[in-house]
Amino acid sequence: GGLRLSEKWANGASTLHGMFSRDFPNCFFMGTMQSGFTANFPHALDYNANHLTYVIKSLRESNHTVVEPTAEAEAEWVETIIREARMGMRFYAECTPGYYNNEGRPGDRSAQNGQYGGSSLKFFSILDKWRNDGDI
Repeated sequence: GGLRLSEKWANGASTLHGMFSRDFPNCFFMGTMQSGFTANFPHALDYNANHLTYVIKSLRESNHTVVEPTAEAEAEWVETIIREARMGMRFYAECTPGYYNNEGRPGDRSAQNGQYGGSSLKFFSILDKWRNDGDI
């Protein structure tokens, strides 16, 4: 046994774009945690699937077999998630205690485990820029 995801994320999720996590090569996530969120969830899934398809295709074309974010890229994204999520903290503080607000105690961990706090279009533009810049 190697590192378990539950061990790595014991103090909060840590990803790049909500899709990749350091120390878990070739493990892809699709969901809302640290990713873009829209009421049209199938649209977000489609966009993320196309992004992951680009990543896999790029790996194959460059004869690489492993994709894994750098520690720096992952840490920067986590900071972005926390910073952007703080805009909604008042909402979570006033909600009924539950899963999404850490049982009525929202904070950085709640923010870290949440969605990207900007609009879905802004999130999609971040993915577009990442692909266009060739950051894979």
